[in-house]
This record gives sequence, structure tokens and C-alpha cells, in this order.
Amino acid sequence: MRWKCSELCENTSTMANKELPKYLQSIFYPLFKHSKDLECQLMLMDEMLEVGDRKGLPFLAALESHENPKISNKAFEIK
Repeated sequence: MRWKCSELCENTSTMANKELPKYLQSIFYPLFKHSKDLECQLMLMDEMLEVGDRKGLPFLAALESHENPKISNKAFEIK
């Protein structure tokens, strides 16, 4: 299927207006989401402290209410 330039421009502007929630903008979100092991999740959180930036702060705020107290407590410590 071939796209017309006008369709591409329209789709691009529509996508630009739909910004992801702030906590989803963290590079660590998909890594954390797909990590099922608690120890791996805690190690990722340690890396957030070392190499993360401001985009990780909303994700940490979301983790403060995580169901696992170890993750929740660590999010409070890091933030």
C-alpha cells in the first residue's frame, strides 16, 4: 500500500498531538514492565539512579504506589 504525502502529514500531526503520559516516557518503563523477576526490577531501579534523567521521575512516582513494598520503598528512596 502506498501512502500519499497528505495522509502521512495528517497522521504525523495527529500522533504529535497525542503525547504519552509522563511516566511512560521513561526509557526504563518498558524494561521494567517486561521484567518479571523482582531482583531484576530492583536492579533496574538502581540503574535509574545511576543513569536516569528527569523523564524517569514520573515513572518513579508511579512506582511509589506499586503493590510490592520492596519496589514501592525503593522508589521512595531513589526519588
